[in-house]
Amino acid sequence: MEADDRVLVTGAGPVGLLTLSVLLARGVGDVTVSEPSPVRRARASAIGATSVFSPDELLSAPLGQPVERPFAVVFECSGQAGAAEVGLDQLDFAGTLIFVGTGRQLPRINHNRMIVLELTALGAYNYDDDGFGPALELLASGALPTDLLIEPDDVALDGLIDAMERRAGGEIPGKVMVRRREVR
Repeated sequence: MEADDRVLVTGAGPVGLLTLSVLLARGVGDVTVSEPSPVRRARASAIGATSVFSPDELLSAPLGQPVERPFAVVFECSGQAGAAEVGLDQLDFAGTLIFVGTGRQLPRINHNRMIVLELTALGAYNYDDDGFGPALELLASGALPTDLLIEPDDVALDGLIDAMERRAGGEIPGKVMVRRREVR
């Protein structure tokens, strides 16, 4: 990926925010984030997204053509089937859709669009043997805004369900750290 390529990240939960942070740390200069939650959009802006907007602002692509301002790469981080479908519409000729987020509903992929525009779809595997070293180096470099990626307050084990529901509802943008119950 070239540093001046336009990139779209769909979803600004923990996976999307980390993806955004890594892209910026690696020198990608134009990263847009699409996210329905205003709290998560604000966090993506604070991290440094070039622009942030709601998914309903993404336009459908014309038949056999890219949208007016297409992206070279789309990282689908939400795990939402609709986000993958709309993300595919945002790609330029020879663009790449990368599936990062996992979900329950399967997206419908327009294979005709993929053929005509020569698009590529890839799945990202999170934990390969060669990934930990570079990830730890990047973390140690201080280039990642960990204060914006990890929520400031740990959640007690007995508050985990509530935190998961709030995170799923878009109220909590970052990664939630869980602490065990205090021994008394």
